[in-house]
Amino acid sequence: MTTGYDAGQKEYLIEMLKTSPLAVFIIFGNIIIAPVLEEILFRGILQSNFFKKINPIINIFLTAFIFAFLHSGQIDWGTVENFVLGIGLGISCFYSNSLVQPIAIHMVNNLLVILIGLF
Repeated sequence: MTTGYDAGQKEYLIEMLKTSPLAVFIIFGNIIIAPVLEEILFRGILQSNFFKKINPIINIFLTAFIFAFLHSGQIDWGTVENFVLGIGLGISCFYSNSLVQPIAIHMVNNLLVILIGLF
């Protein structure tokens, strides 16, 4: 789980949460909307439909790589962390045959990232 915040960004985030009327919407978007939309795209469309005819292990790893790369845009430590998260979300989707579990896990991850970023 990557926080992605350096010291200056952390201070900015805390100040923004204290002063911006949009802070609630930003947090809501990161904790609720982004996980739902991302899981529909990555686990619902790519993993469960587009890549479903390939080996499940390759399917999960390929979807996790796309998920991680699109989050980072480059190969770095954040990409590795998001790749591992993507594998976990993919396994959860595969065994539950549902998007409910990966969405819930993704929401908790994003909540924890925000909380860790604040402290």
